[in-house]
Amino acid sequence: MGRRTEKITREKKLQASGFLPGRGVYRKNKPMKSTMYYLFISLIMTVLTGCKSDDDQTVQNPEVVSEGVMIKAMSYNIYSGQLKGIPAIAEVINKADPDIVGLQEVESVSGKVPFDVVDRFLELTDMEYAYYARTHDLNPGEYGNLILSKYPVKKGVTHQLGVLVEEGSYPRVIGIVEVEKEGKTFYFADTHLDHLSDDTNRNHQVGKILEYTSGLDAPMIMAGDFNALQGSDPLNSLLQTFTLGCIEGNCGLTTGTPQPSKAIDYLMYAPEGRITPVEYGVFYDAFSESDHFPVVATFVMHDSQ
Repeated sequence: MGRRTEKITREKKLQASGFLPGRGVYRKNKPMKSTMYYLFISLIMTVLTGCKSDDDQTVQNPEVVSEGVMIKAMSYNIYSGQLKGIPAIAEVINKADPDIVGLQEVESVSGKVPFDVVDRFLELTDMEYAYYARTHDLNPGEYGNLILSKYPVKKGVTHQLGVLVEEGSYPRVIGIVEVEKEGKTFYFADTHLDHLSDDTNRNHQVGKILEYTSGLDAPMIMAGDFNALQGSDPLNSLLQTFTLGCIEGNCGLTTGTPQPSKAIDYLMYAPEGRITPVEYGVFYDAFSESDHFPVVATFVMHDSQ
């Protein structure tokens, strides 16, 4: 069968240190839903937010006036779909219904995932665009982070974060895409920091993230498995520039299913004043599809100030 996706652009390899070419931006090869469709869905979801059940774990920000472009984002470490397969992960995405999602631990054409995972996610979800930020090759296949979006991804870039302590570690990257919704541009980043108990690699990688995200001309949402607890050195360094999307400090436990034990997966944003969290929560319905729970948050993007 032919590919169900059409590659619409590929970033040329830059000479700047730390840049990886990635796999470019992909667009689903089918009729696109109209902007009015998404405006209608957004209106319905706004009405339904007033009808949440007592079991809902989402925390709302009572101080935010929802005037501006609303962006529903998701972060999800999918453990390569090893527990229930990629279709089960796709179903979680469809249930959460984000505008954009950053996935971590994504294998493609590998021993565990013997097909093109970008094609498969675009087939199985309502997402229209994809950007695969490859970290390294497998034998066979490749491994990395994947961004899926309902809205146009104008361009994407992958930056290598590097490691200082090599034993037991592997390459890490940050993928950054430029997205347009309702005529407004924002950046979305997806990353997965080092897992070793020592903070050396994570501190180095945070420094690279701050370097690569400095000077952006539009608001940014960053998704990731940061392998770092609140109060740790790597997270404290990130929070000099970024702000956790958690409302009233309630981030929710994210890793260890079905009973989570700690929070290391987050959605964060920058700068304050240009973008504000409206809702933030852990999607605890997805308790068996991965060893992590997804994090879902809604942000409102304000006009330039």
